[in-house]
Amino acid sequence: MALRDRHFYYISLPLLGIASLRLGLPAQAGLLDNLKDPKYWNNLCTFLSSSKKLPEATNACSKAIEQQTRNPELWSRYSDLHLSQGQYPEALAAATQALTHRRENSLALTQQCIAQAQMGQPDAALAACNQALKLNKNWGNYKPIQAMRYRAIAFDKSDLHQEALALYNQVLAKTPTDALTLTYRCETLLKLQRPQEAQTDCQSALAQNPDAETTVLALYSLGLAQNQQGQYETAIERSIAPSPKHPSTQMPGPSRPGP
Repeated sequence: MALRDRHFYYISLPLLGIASLRLGLPAQAGLLDNLKDPKYWNNLCTFLSSSKKLPEATNACSKAIEQQTRNPELWSRYSDLHLSQGQYPEALAAATQALTHRRENSLALTQQCIAQAQMGQPDAALAACNQALKLNKNWGNYKPIQAMRYRAIAFDKSDLHQEALALYNQVLAKTPTDALTLTYRCETLLKLQRPQEAQTDCQSALAQNPDAETTVLALYSLGLAQNQQGQYETAIERSIAPSPKHPSTQMPGPSRPGP
């Protein structure tokens, strides 16, 4: 097969897979479902991920892994997809596989840390994030700042709020407009009975026009901060929104991406 033809083959097949999904046809029906071509499934996983079709992307990625079981990048992508869907045991298992095939792997260690934090295992999460930062190799699409953030979350879940606050301060010294970290610090300040500072952080987070989940969390925490300061009318308005689905309200012990 000529080089140009091979290029067309690897681009067109994933597009055909996406087209079948949009037409309501069974995903990768017939021949495509049994196609033994990891590049096709890898490309389809990428395209579906960018289209926010996460279950379909997860299926495509799993088929790529079936044919490339020793590929650490694929295992980490698989872990990310599970993290994005709140499937934390599966994310942890995939990250562990990535580490099996590349031991010096800060990306997979951070994915382990995130999954363990979300599963209510703060000690294990803290150890994984610390190891990722100490190793500082092969971050992939992650950055050290994410490991630092989740290390702070692990401290918070262990009721070590002062230690968590110190780490959030370190993160915000590097990225002062990070809305998610500002919101997490707001939560921690509330636990330390410092509502005025918490209110400032939550307001700063909202000023960054964050995504919907961060916005809900920041508004909720802002309402709590105002309530602690006796600003009851404003706090009541904030409390109309339900408590967000967030690690601090879902899991034992205190406070969460992400990636």
